[in-house]
Amino acid sequence: MNYTVENLKDSHIIYMRNTGPYRDSNNFKMMSDFKSWITNNNLQKDLATYGI
Repeated sequence: MNYTVENLKDSHIIYMRNTGPYRDSNNFKMMSDFKSWITNNNLQKDLATYGI
C-alpha cells in the first residue's frame, strides 16, 4: 500500500456524525442543523474550505 504523510496547518474542526442509512431522515436533519450552524456562526463565506 502506498501512502503520503502531509502536515496540515492548524485549523478548526467542525464534526457532526450520523449513524444509520445514508438517506435516513436523521441524516437530512443533521445536514439541516449543520447548515443552520454555519449560518448562525457567519461562516458561509468559508464553505469552500470545509470537508463535508
